[in-house]
Order: sequence, then C-alpha cells, then structure tokens
Amino acid sequence: MYWFLSSIGSVLYVGKAKNLKSRIAQYRQLKGLTSFKKRLVTEAVNVKCQVLGSELEALFVEAELIRRHQPHYNIRLRDDKSPVYLVMTRELFPRLLTARRTDLQKPIFKGGTQFGPFQSSYMLKQVLRSIRSSFGWCNVAGKVFANENEWLAKRNSGEMRACFYAHLGICRGACVGEVSPEEYAKMIRRLKMFLRGQTKTVQRELKKQIESAAQEKKYEEAARLKLEWQSIQNLVSEQTTLAPDIALPRIQSVFGEQASMLLSKIVRDHFDLPANWQAHRIEGYDVSNIQGKYATVSMVVFIDGQPAKQHYRIFHIRSKDTPDDYGMLVEVMKRRQNHPEWGMPDLVMIDGGKGQLHVTSDVWQWDNPVVSLGKRPDRLFLPRIVTDEDSQKGVSRSVEVKPALQIPVDRLAEAGQMLQQVRDEAHRFAKRHVHKRIEKRDLLELGEKR
Repeated sequence: MYWFLSSIGSVLYVGKAKNLKSRIAQYRQLKGLTSFKKRLVTEAVNVKCQVLGSELEALFVEAELIRRHQPHYNIRLRDDKSPVYLVMTRELFPRLLTARRTDLQKPIFKGGTQFGPFQSSYMLKQVLRSIRSSFGWCNVAGKVFANENEWLAKRNSGEMRACFYAHLGICRGACVGEVSPEEYAKMIRRLKMFLRGQTKTVQRELKKQIESAAQEKKYEEAARLKLEWQSIQNLVSEQTTLAPDIALPRIQSVFGEQASMLLSKIVRDHFDLPANWQAHRIEGYDVSNIQGKYATVSMVVFIDGQPAKQHYRIFHIRSKDTPDDYGMLVEVMKRRQNHPEWGMPDLVMIDGGKGQLHVTSDVWQWDNPVVSLGKRPDRLFLPRIVTDEDSQKGVSRSVEVKPALQIPVDRLAEAGQMLQQVRDEAHRFAKRHVHKRIEKRDLLELGEKR
C-alpha cells in the first residue's frame, strides 16, 4: 500500500502494488505517463508506504484510506457509474449491503456504517463471497425482525424460516433464532474491524475470547471461535489472491456467423421483416458523462459479429451540460441520420431500457429496427408491433414502444452474448473519450499554471 502526499501533507492518491519498487519506477517514466499522472507526479512531494499481509487486507485498507482522506486523484476520472460502497445497516440484526453513491440517501442506508468507496465492484463481490463463511452475517433477519420482542415471539412460535445461506451452512442462523442479538452484535463488531483493515486486531480479540472460553470450560464455544480464527487467518494469508477485474475489457474474442444468424432470426421474426433480412451491420450507442459534463455518446459498429473499428464514431454533446441521457440520445440520433455516407445500419442497439428505446424510436426515421439492452438483470427490450389495416395499401406496420417486450439475455444464447459484447464495447469507447477530454483539460490547466 502506498500514498502520495502534497507539500502541505494532504493525501493526493492512494494505491496498492505487489512490487512497490516497480510501481514507483513507472511514475518516473514521464514520457509514458498520461497528463493525469504527470500532474499527480508534479504535485507530489513525498511517498509513504505500508506493508500488508495479503491482497484482501490491502483492498480494505485502500478503501478505508480513500474514505478517510478523499484523495483528489482517486475520485477523478470516474465514468457515469458512481463508486460502490458497503453499508452495514442499523438494525437489530444488521445487514451488509452494497450500494452506489447515488443510493446512499435511501432510507435503508441512513444511519448505517459505510465502507469504501471500492475501486471495483467485481473484486468486492469476490471478497464478500470469500468472507461470508468466516463471519456468517444474515441479510434476511434484519428485514424480518424489527425488534427483540418480535424476534423472541417468532422464535418461540417456531415460525422462522432459514435463509438461502443458512441452507448452505455459511449463515450463523440469525434467521432461525440460533444466534441471539447480543452474539450477533459481537460478530458484527469483528466484521466492521475486518472491513476497515484491522485484521490483526480481530485475530487478537478472537484469541483472547478463545482463552477465556477455555478457562470457563465452554469448550464448544472455544472450538467455534477457533474455527472462526483459523478461517480469518486463511483469508489474510499471502496465498489469498483475487482474480483481476475483467469489467469492460478490450475485445479479445468476438462472435461470428452463428450468433449473427441467431440474432437476425430473433429480430426478423419479431419485426416481421423479409426472410432474407440479416443483422449484417449493428450499431451500438452509449451515453457517458460526469454529472452532465464532458458528455459523450459513442457509436460502435459490428459487422457480422466482428468489431469494425474504422467505422466507430464519437459525438460530443452540444446542447446539454446537465445530466439528461434522453436529451443527449435525441441529439445524437438526429445527427447520425445526417450522415448516410457512413453506411446504413441493419440494427440499432441502445444501451438502456424502455425510456432510451422510446426516445430513440421517436426521432429515428430510417427503416431499420431499433432495440435496447437493459441492465440488472440484462434483458433485451423490443418495441411491440401493432398492425393497422389500410384499405389502399393493405396491411401497414407501425411500432409502439410502450409497453416494450422484455426478453432475458440468457434466453437468447449466443445472440444475447453478442449484444452484451456490443453494449460493453460502446460503454468502453464512450468512457475512454470522456477521460481523454478530462486529460486534455487538465493538461491545459497545468500549462497555464506553469
């Protein structure tokens, strides 16, 4: 773990590295640094470091230092997703929940203990999976029991139901009355210290409790506490490693003809298109901004399942400087239709849900189908097709977006995976250009100061 300090002693940046010497050497190679890192190196006058026992411990200490010091260079260059936090709720049986910064104002999170922000939600999920068996918190008991009297009444009546993790043996059983609120509070206290990176303190306390239980001849409790101590020891050992964050990778493998044909059939059948219609060229769009500033919309192109990077385009938003994804999409869709020379899409896919699909369909005048791909869970939104009889022209087809038809992506097999690939590439491309705009601004500011 290392952190850069300014001339007045404030923390500029917190990071972690397995090889500190190699990491610091990278900062000395000024020619290869981005303007963002050059500015950091220019302002930093001192570097401090701390050796930790494991990658897991480093992750928690990093989050705690960022929470405590709010370093300028850790909170910059974010995309449109806000940072992820862990929140310990304030209940009889506290729950451990993840939340984005925008969700922290919800009633369930108020008064709770916050941990983070964490740099990667992917790695955070790994951590929660690995420590659950060691601490055994329950996210069901907090919802079910409002106070201790209610908990006692339900326990005595036998109305309690075990949660999913209790069936797996990694929940202590607060949901079925096997753990009292007092015992659960002790476990939660240890968990809080662990999440703040105070792993050695947790181990010392557990050792004292083991010795005390043994002296009092509470051998079953001593054995349980020893198992907990051993599991925490395994967690913080040097052998514990986390898989790298694979969110938004650059495309390494892509889908080919089979996925393209399957997607073509799904869209063709829904929109009642000619039998020879194929989703040969797919255009994916995504909006990225930081609270409305540096707003950018990306257009990525896949041809027969392969990314065609020579056809990628970036739109810098001209009409908005406040958060308004719908308005930004409307502007870009109008501008895109002014450029038929770029090539005509067979299918347009928007990163978003029913709202994004609705506003895009309202302004899209070309003849190709428009769909959107929503998140959490991933699902494909298709506009419902309404047919109207016309005495002169036969049957004409009109598109009604509300209500939209939703199809879970996992039901679309390879076609769904290809759409996810297009969505992720559009997000990566938009995010990259937002960051480039910020770097350019920082470089100009640095030049003016010098």
